[in-house]
Amino acid sequence: VGYLMDNMRINGPQEQRIGKNARGKIVECLGGKDSAAYKTISRKVFSQFWNEFKSHFQIPRYGELPKVRFDEALDFIREWTPSTSLRFEIKAMNNQQHLKLVE
Repeated sequence: VGYLMDNMRINGPQEQRIGKNARGKIVECLGGKDSAAYKTISRKVFSQFWNEFKSHFQIPRYGELPKVRFDEALDFIREWTPSTSLRFEIKAMNNQQHLKLVE
């Protein structure tokens, strides 16, 4: 029973909550859905997040997370930030001024 409890994977609602929280955190780090960074490099940031998440928990996909580590996963999401170089890239993109050409 102890083995099963330690290795049982998260259920559907928990999987949804992790996905929703992760998307929210990533969008926040990008400066929102209307930001220049979101429009141009969101795939890169999402990829970095999920790669780090799976590496940290040593799982092939987040749905394989053991149920006993669910709260730790939520903490991971809350604490996550993009790498330093990626934060600089996000900041540079969001600080660019967009000039409209007048004809």
